[in-house]
Amino acid sequence: GEMLQTGQENFISSYSLLTGACELMGAPKTPFMEFLSEYNKAIPYYNARLKITPNKIQKRYINGHKLITYDLIHGEKYIKELD
Repeated sequence: GEMLQTGQENFISSYSLLTGACELMGAPKTPFMEFLSEYNKAIPYYNARLKITPNKIQKRYINGHKLITYDLIHGEKYIKELD
């Protein structure tokens, strides 16, 4: 399924909005957007302040997202080599 459903109440993390919009339009997605789509399937929205206890798979996506974000902001930007 897609991240956003038209005509329904949607729960989505702010960092996934562009990916959700691309899905609705049928636009192509980058490898990072593909990761966010899979992340959304595992856990539609996440923020540490929500006090959600993630399962093993959800933790893997949460940690992966942290690593990618670190890479983009402070790291060598290895993720960009995938685009």
